[in-house]
Amino acid sequence: MPDYLEIIDEPMDLTTISHKIDCHQYSTCEQYLADIELITSNALKYNPDRDPMDKLIRHRACELSDVAHSEIKSQLEPEFEKVRSRLWFRENYEKPKGF
Repeated sequence: MPDYLEIIDEPMDLTTISHKIDCHQYSTCEQYLADIELITSNALKYNPDRDPMDKLIRHRACELSDVAHSEIKSQLEPEFEKVRSRLWFRENYEKPKGF
């Protein structure tokens, strides 16, 4: 795919996601899902539905997104991610008292 980087501005792949998981680089589920969505959108952009192989790749990319979202939703308590996101925001963006 010599033209891939000419078409795709921000590449993402499952190996990179796996590495980020192993290195604890995701602070929230939203960050993980954003990378999954990036894979999906890149696949849809690079494979414009011209032939049967494009259709298969596009279908698999959407299936990846659906499964990832479903797995996250099924594994988390409904309020967990909301609380985690608020804590992460506070840790990273709110100034400590006294500043």
